[in-house]
Amino acid sequence: MSKYLVKSSLVAGLGLSVPIALADVTRSQTTGKPEEALPTESTAANANRQIQKANPVNSTAVTAGNYTFVLSTPITIALIVVIGGIAIFPVITLLLNSKKAAKLGQSNFLGKFFKRFQKPDVLESDKFLHQRNLEKLALITNQAENLNADKFGNTEFMAFFKIKSYIARSIDEYANLDEVIELLRVAIEAQTSFSTIDSTESRYCSSGQRKLYDFVNSLLTQEIDTAVFKQQVEQKLEEVLPLLKTEEGKVALRSYVAEISKISENPLGLKLILLFKKYQLDDYSTLRSVSNTINLLEAEDLLNLDALLLLVMVKYDVFEKLGPIVGIAEQHNRPETYSKMLQYIGLKSRHEVSYQKFQEFLLLLKQWETHYKTIVNVRSKYSEKDYQLPKEFNSEPPGFGLYQKYKDSFHLITAPDVPPAATTKIEKTEPESPILTGVS
Repeated sequence: MSKYLVKSSLVAGLGLSVPIALADVTRSQTTGKPEEALPTESTAANANRQIQKANPVNSTAVTAGNYTFVLSTPITIALIVVIGGIAIFPVITLLLNSKKAAKLGQSNFLGKFFKRFQKPDVLESDKFLHQRNLEKLALITNQAENLNADKFGNTEFMAFFKIKSYIARSIDEYANLDEVIELLRVAIEAQTSFSTIDSTESRYCSSGQRKLYDFVNSLLTQEIDTAVFKQQVEQKLEEVLPLLKTEEGKVALRSYVAEISKISENPLGLKLILLFKKYQLDDYSTLRSVSNTINLLEAEDLLNLDALLLLVMVKYDVFEKLGPIVGIAEQHNRPETYSKMLQYIGLKSRHEVSYQKFQEFLLLLKQWETHYKTIVNVRSKYSEKDYQLPKEFNSEPPGFGLYQKYKDSFHLITAPDVPPAATTKIEKTEPESPILTGVS
């Protein structure tokens, strides 16, 4: 008779019977052959008594066939954890390092196996494109931040920017005011020159001097280049000067030509001279009065059109005279039109320099948008579920916050080369006019 130690345990939590360890098993042996007789109840009972003596709490005997199993729970669970951990550790390691497993080579079965569970990488060409455009965004963002003055967010500045855009595109109540406002501005800036020209023509009227005046008037009716205009006037002056008898008359004509040359620096200046003659505006105090009104704008709230309307109504007889000269149509020759013109002139005086910077700023953000769209397109090809993404694919692009803040202002970019059809579409999507207080 020989004895074998067999241990077993029940993993009750899982509801499974798992053989754990060896318990005492009595097996009959006769001349090297096991006995075929099944154990009797007395044998099992005897085994239980022996086990209870040795370990009355944690052990029990179970008889099956020729074997009697002793269940010893704490020891067997510990053995399972140790042996199972040793067996499973290489598998877990390989799963966590599936990339490494795949590198074992095509001839390696394990490498091939784990390669099936590995997410594919993003294409190198797309990684390159993504990184290249990220670098472009960083560069453009740096340039844009250097231009992003605090003034850009100012309510008055944004109102000026919108009005300037509406005037350039002839939208709503600002339709056709572009040249009108520019003519008024040039007239006010050149009021001294206009006054000098008018007084010279009135005071010095010899035949020689009249020849020069008539020659200038004939040139004004022709569409000729400014440089050619100035050259021909200078030549005519040299022809006329020898005909004059007094030095005073010669000095007056030289001053006359100098003022005309100054006005001609702006193409609208020559047009204004012709308009003043056409409407026989010989009292240039009208321009001086308008100029004084504009000077008062420095102290005004330029977003309050009611206040500006009061300024216009006080001097409305003056504005009414200027209307036809600067090209205001009869149906628009009313106080509200002039108040909007004054508003724009005042805002332009305050914000023109910032406006140029803001144009540059928005154009930079438009460039930023182009590179951003490329990045979005690349990222859209790869989902985190199906691909192993580089960390850059989940990061916010540089300058995104700046772009979000100003992207709704892109339609305000002045684009003189935009075709009329395209401009019409843009106009339909814009609000009717800037949000200002007072009369609209």
